[in-house]
Amino acid sequence: MKAGLLLCAAMTVLFTACAGMPQPQMSARIVASAGDTTPQTDEEPSPGAPSLRILSDPEGATVYLDGRRAGTTPITIEGVQPGNHLLRVEKSGYYESRQWIQVSATTTLVVRIDLQLITGYLDIEIEPLDATLTVGDERVRDRFIELPVGTHRVHAQRFGYEPQTERVRITPRSLTRLSIELERAPFRMSELEVWRPAFSPESPGAIGTTRISYRVTAPGTAEIIIRDDDDTVVHQAEQGPFTDWEHSYRWDGTDDEGRLVPDGTYQIELVGVGDDGRVETLSAEVRVDRSLLVRYRSGWTAMPGLLYSPTRAALPGGQTQLSALLAVATRTGSVPPAVTVPGRVAARVGLGAGFELFGFGGITATGRPHGEAAGPSYDDRLTVGGALTWDGLDARLGRTRLGAGLSVGGMHESRRPFSAPGRLDLHGSDPGLFVSLPVSIRGPAVEFGLAPEYRVVAPHDGRPEWTGLAALRSGVTADFGQMAAGISGVVSYPLEEWTVVPSVSHLGLEAHWIPPRSAVALSAFAASRLSRTDAPLFLAGIGVGILF
Repeated sequence: MKAGLLLCAAMTVLFTACAGMPQPQMSARIVASAGDTTPQTDEEPSPGAPSLRILSDPEGATVYLDGRRAGTTPITIEGVQPGNHLLRVEKSGYYESRQWIQVSATTTLVVRIDLQLITGYLDIEIEPLDATLTVGDERVRDRFIELPVGTHRVHAQRFGYEPQTERVRITPRSLTRLSIELERAPFRMSELEVWRPAFSPESPGAIGTTRISYRVTAPGTAEIIIRDDDDTVVHQAEQGPFTDWEHSYRWDGTDDEGRLVPDGTYQIELVGVGDDGRVETLSAEVRVDRSLLVRYRSGWTAMPGLLYSPTRAALPGGQTQLSALLAVATRTGSVPPAVTVPGRVAARVGLGAGFELFGFGGITATGRPHGEAAGPSYDDRLTVGGALTWDGLDARLGRTRLGAGLSVGGMHESRRPFSAPGRLDLHGSDPGLFVSLPVSIRGPAVEFGLAPEYRVVAPHDGRPEWTGLAALRSGVTADFGQMAAGISGVVSYPLEEWTVVPSVSHLGLEAHWIPPRSAVALSAFAASRLSRTDAPLFLAGIGVGILF
């Protein structure tokens, strides 16, 4: 008994002595954590008072230092006293991180914490087994899923069945079971839509067609019937059997014999019969209008048309063309030859009533060093501009059409600061403002155009003042719908030094092709530039565009 009392007394004394001794300090030691949130710590030199930098993944976690709220991550706490501190980091939906850290007097302590999601499990039983499951916005294939705690939306669907949506609540580290049994859906049709309610079947590619889309709910078949104003059936097409919800049919404006139908309004009737015997009928209308002819045109100059001449082919209202062109150019007579890569992107937007808005942007990059040893050099330039065109005057003489329009716009160029003087004009235009009056004679497939132009040229390349410039643009286009080709040119005359011989002239050749049933256009072109003062310039390039 006495020995036991003596042993207890000795242990008490030893414990008291140890408690009063200095303890070793740790830079980061976890005291308690419900999840695996072991931090990473680094020390960085600190010239001033010690500080504490706390980072977390994800960010936005709340930080408590010694029980006091310090802010949200990422955060830097200044003026932290050296020694041990209790750091607590918490964020809704994540396990709390709690740890002791040691801050020294000469460094900044950086603590990085990866917070762990608080999760539970969801077990789904579904009938039919091949139904599609979506949890939130993500499609899932497994029927046993680990999910963050909280409420989740589970959506199940399969063709031929009514879709069903359930909400489940996931609790920490527990299993939630969900049972879904889909009911068979009756046959229904809906959302009949004509994507191009007015079109010209003589337009190239997919632009010369219209797409009829609709939705069904269950297996069955249908028939599309198109009638003219006299209620005569001009075209029929079988649809189905249906195995999915979304369906469409493309009509190219032809009858059952493959002949183009005349202009007019046509009634579309969709008659469907489900496997359950249910009959559904939907209707819409479409207009065939050859005046809505869409033509793909180059976007190389400040006006849409051929490379160097505008054409009278404004896009109908609502139609848009996007195009990109890239070329390689070289000037003869220089050693070594100057190789230049000009590129341009352009957009045409039909506004209706014969109006069209055109905008472009481009860059010209010279692939040769500047300097006297390399010979004459040219700028790298950025080019932006646009025009508003009107194709409003038109007269018909038999199968020939005479017309005129108006185009106003401008162009601006900026050079890179380190470029040397000199200008490599590849676009047949000078920076400034212009007004153009295009006139044309148009036959069934060939158009000849002429466009006198007046341009007020902005100061550039050593010219301190605005100057006047007259130009004459012309071109011939052969257009066969899917294929188009043209030749165009422009001659320019500075008004302050008028001569019979133009100061600059450009000549361009080009071809465009739109594959059948496609909205994409492929282009190839070549051009030359002649000047009274510079060596000839030649370029060749390719382009791609889309009509929609």
